[in-house]
Amino acid sequence: MESVFMTREEMAAKYRICVRTLNNRLTDKGIKLSKGLISPKDQEHIYSNLGYPKDYSAAKREKK
Repeated sequence: MESVFMTREEMAAKYRICVRTLNNRLTDKGIKLSKGLISPKDQEHIYSNLGYPKDYSAAKREKK
């Protein structure tokens, strides 16, 4: 698991989508985030619901 907080812009960039699309997908999955940075715990929750981005290495997934 990554141990770095990230912005919604950075998270959207990983998925190669815009922030608005990311927010819509999170809403569709019932994921509500607080304002500000996305915590590592929330990032893992997002990955488990939306799937890992295509460029996300298998090695990073196994470090959980």
